[in-house]
Amino acid sequence: MSMASPFFDPRKVLMSAIIVCGAAFTACAASLNLQPTSAAGLGAAQSAPPISDADVPDSVLADLKSHLNQLSDLQEWVVLPADAPNHYTVSGTVELALDGATGQTDAMVEHDVQTFFENVYQSGVAVDDAHLYILQDGRVVAGAGLGRDAYAKLGAAVSTAEPAQFTDLLATQASSDIEGPEDCWYQSLLDNSAP
Repeated sequence: MSMASPFFDPRKVLMSAIIVCGAAFTACAASLNLQPTSAAGLGAAQSAPPISDADVPDSVLADLKSHLNQLSDLQEWVVLPADAPNHYTVSGTVELALDGATGQTDAMVEHDVQTFFENVYQSGVAVDDAHLYILQDGRVVAGAGLGRDAYAKLGAAVSTAEPAQFTDLLATQASSDIEGPEDCWYQSLLDNSAP
């Protein structure tokens, strides 16, 4: 696939930079045995603490956290206000294993993508747009974006499709020039061979 706009859209690059910096901070804090201090960052040890704008209520973070805890590979996630009042944009990152022999395969990445979107949109939070970026050695190797309206249009395919079919559906429905509720795309730079 070409390196077209979804990876290099300025808003998405900024969101990725925020997430990567947050993940680096979290790793440093973990190495020093520091605990998160915000109420939103407390909870199950396996959950990634959210990063959010001050305009995002704790109740929104708690609702999303209870759903995103189901994605154990999620390293960091960000919630920002969307254009509409009381609506939000959610982005997250998954860091692949660094050892190529035990690294995640495309099937695992596709599973994470499908699980992320299902959990975000089943949370009950008014999320207009969501993005998931897959990182390896700190660089984006795959990513997906799915808006609320595009998610609704996909209907039953979201929950009944196999993960590879789901990401193929995102790629074929791609609307990379649209941000917000109609956003729909998937790109991967990973080879399609399992280790």
